[in-house]
Order: sequence, then C-alpha cells, then structure tokens
Amino acid sequence: SDLVTALYAASDDGAAGASYEEAAAWAAGKGLVLSGQADDPLARGAAMELLRSAFDALNITADEIQGDPLAPFADANGSQAVATLVSMEIVRGTSPVSLSLNAPLTRGAMAVMLARALEHVSSGMGMMPPGMMPPDMMGPGGMPGGMPGGGPMPPA
Repeated sequence: SDLVTALYAASDDGAAGASYEEAAAWAAGKGLVLSGQADDPLARGAAMELLRSAFDALNITADEIQGDPLAPFADANGSQAVATLVSMEIVRGTSPVSLSLNAPLTRGAMAVMLARALEHVSSGMGMMPPGMMPPDMMGPGGMPGGMPGGGPMPPA
C-alpha cells in the first residue's frame, strides 16, 4: 500500500496525503493492478508489463526502440512493453535465447529490474518525477547515483 500511495503522490494526477483508496483506484485505472491473490506468483512477462505501465503512469519517457530487441529470444511474445524494457537494458534474458516470460518472477529478479529502471531514469536517460528519488540514493552534490546507504549501483 505504501508503494501505491507513493506512486500516486508522485504522478501528475496525485496529491500528497491522498488516501490509499484514491491511490488504489488510480493504480487500477493505469493498469498497475492485476487480478488474483496477493500471494499468487507473478510471471516475469507480467512484471515487465506492470513496470512499463508504471513508466507510463508516471510520465517517465522511454527510449526509442532501435531494431528488433526481441529477435534473439525464441519465447518473445511481441509485446511492446517487453521490447521497450529489453531495448533499455532494464530486462535481460534468462539465457541468450530466452526471456522466460511465463516463469515466476523471483524477488531478486524484480529487485534487479527496479534498480536498472531507477538507474535509467536517474541517469538522465528518462525523466524522474519530482519526489521519486529517495534521499539516500542521492549522490554527491544532490545528484542521483547510488544505492540506499550511499553505495554505487551494481553492474547491470
């Protein structure tokens, strides 16, 4: 609930101090909510669709896709969201020829996707909405560029 409320507050539509109900309704309207139980496993492909929807909901720009980033992957489904995240190097295959879109997403894989997304938008390659960069991820001189606690980002 904290994440949904924070995303809503950072969006152009949101307001600080909004209720969770308002934030949840906004998230559902932006395609950020899936049906099912909270404990159901999330497939890698569904997570990619949600992450791209979050970019759209927050007006974060995405790179223009060059070529066909899905060409090496036998299990690519032609999804524009997946192609965008692969071309931005936010998502990589589980092997040189597979994205494993139907495989359950692990917490570690989600953490890496989120870290790469934050690195992408904080590097100036995309636009980070005001208030989205946590203070402990700010680098020297108030510029984005680190991990919580001040350490450097791991190699992507």
